[in-house]
Amino acid sequence: ANVITDLQLERMLSPTGPTDGLVVSPLDGEVPKRIAILQGNPGGGDDHLLSSLILGANESILALNRTPDLEILLVSPLCQAFREKFLPQIQALSGLKILEAGITGVERTGQDGTLTVTMEKDGTPVKESVELAVILTKPKATAAPKL
Repeated sequence: ANVITDLQLERMLSPTGPTDGLVVSPLDGEVPKRIAILQGNPGGGDDHLLSSLILGANESILALNRTPDLEILLVSPLCQAFREKFLPQIQALSGLKILEAGITGVERTGQDGTLTVTMEKDGTPVKESVELAVILTKPKATAAPKL
């Protein structure tokens, strides 16, 4: 399927990775034109949300720099720290669109592997078609166990 994790995307974006730094579809090996980076754990707290958003933004910047005409949707609730410190710069990037929404589903809708991402924005269902979905899985930091 054309759904991968942030770790798989990070590996793809590495110049020494399996795709020489290009984002490609695991389904057919083609370079996608439209990618959605989706928050996988929106309830992890503000620190988790901030670090996930920064990771998603950084991966987006790398992908946009390596792939002409790529469009990326970064879909996640936004925390206040991200709004204040990063949102203006991120919104200025060509090819990256921030959607403040919660993900309600991802399904394959085309024979070519096209995916429909369903989300809720301000109480309204929204659908976007993409060729590749990346799930932000950054683990939530936990306290070290007491011995």
